[in-house]
Amino acid sequence: MWKWTKRIGLGLICLIAFLLLSGAAYQFISTKIDEGAYPPPGKLVDVGGYRLHINCSGEGGPTVVLDAGMGCNALAWALVQPAVSKFTHSCSYDRAGNGWSDESPLERTSQNIVDELHMLLKNAKVPGPYILVGHSFGGPNVLLYANQYPDEIAGIVLVDSSHEDQLDKMPAMPEQNESMALFLTYVGGIRLMYAHLPTYKNLLEKSLEKSPDTAQEVYPAKTFTNSFIRTVFKETSLLDKSLKQLKATGEKLGNKPLIVITAGKALKAEEVGLPEEQVNQINKVWKDLQIDLVAKSTKGKQIIAENSGHMITREQPEIIVQAIQEVIHDANANKK
Repeated sequence: MWKWTKRIGLGLICLIAFLLLSGAAYQFISTKIDEGAYPPPGKLVDVGGYRLHINCSGEGGPTVVLDAGMGCNALAWALVQPAVSKFTHSCSYDRAGNGWSDESPLERTSQNIVDELHMLLKNAKVPGPYILVGHSFGGPNVLLYANQYPDEIAGIVLVDSSHEDQLDKMPAMPEQNESMALFLTYVGGIRLMYAHLPTYKNLLEKSLEKSPDTAQEVYPAKTFTNSFIRTVFKETSLLDKSLKQLKATGEKLGNKPLIVITAGKALKAEEVGLPEEQVNQINKVWKDLQIDLVAKSTKGKQIIAENSGHMITREQPEIIVQAIQEVIHDANANKK
């Protein structure tokens, strides 16, 4: 009896090991297939031993530089950049570890992200001055860039941007299970869920339904990679450090034109799994912090995207385009 039990136990261990190895092989092969099927739409530029992806289009100036939110990549601007490129030069890029960019050996803090972006724009020979546009976590990144390189910046657009005080003033959000997310990704679990669970697939497809067909096809492939999920958790775990880096630089926008676009739709309790009272507090604090962002410039202005939640880039991209046009107009007026 003991021998049979032992054999069954060893058999289960071997089966589990086989399934895990098969899953890891599936993840590796699928990632390589996706890399071949979806080459970078822009170019890869060396920034010190690793490469970042930047995709530029349009002509004229100032150049608009787009920095996506946490867990997003350059494809997040698929409904914004083509419209902006009709009236000026614009560039979207992937932070290290996202989209088509290599992973970075440096901590995923705003300071390192800004240093990498500065080198990327220089090495890619992207002409300034720049209108920086940051969504969510991209907001603190572009503000830090503007504070450190003020002579390169003509104006700022913040799209439902994070604020340097939000972690101190907001109730804590539920923690994500990093180990489980990494495990599922490494063994191909996320890809399998997308392929075989209609609810999961429909949720992602619905969030992308207004995006161009190409973006709808490529976006999932670029978010199922090991490097992507590692990067998301690295940026998340260092968010407090990033926000403190921004706060330490002070407010240096002066009279540079600034437009703060704020989501009009409040966060709902069922979306985040928190009590309604706590979510109401989050919404109030977020609203107050958005107003505070406007005060970072003497020419600050707020626009409410009435029909959007946090993902204004997908829900009301035309508002972002109009804000960029207005900031360019005001920046040109500043030069006269």
